[in-house]
Amino acid sequence: MNPSVNISRYQRLDGTVLKLIACLSMFIDHLGAVCFSGMMGFRIIGRLAFPIYCFFAGGRGCAYP
Repeated sequence: MNPSVNISRYQRLDGTVLKLIACLSMFIDHLGAVCFSGMMGFRIIGRLAFPIYCFFAGGRGCAYP
C-alpha cells in the first residue's frame, strides 16, 4: 500500500450508511411504482433495499447497530 494515501479521510460503510442507502432505494422503488410505472429503472434500483434489510434482520445489524 502506498504510505502517502491517507486512509482516515475515507468513510467506511457502517450500519447507518447502509440503512440510508436501503431507505433511499426503497423510496425510489415506491416513487417508480406510483409515478413512473412504465420505467423499470426505478424498480430495479429499489430492489437493492431488500438484501440490505435482510442483512440487518439476519442478526448482523441487530448485534452491531
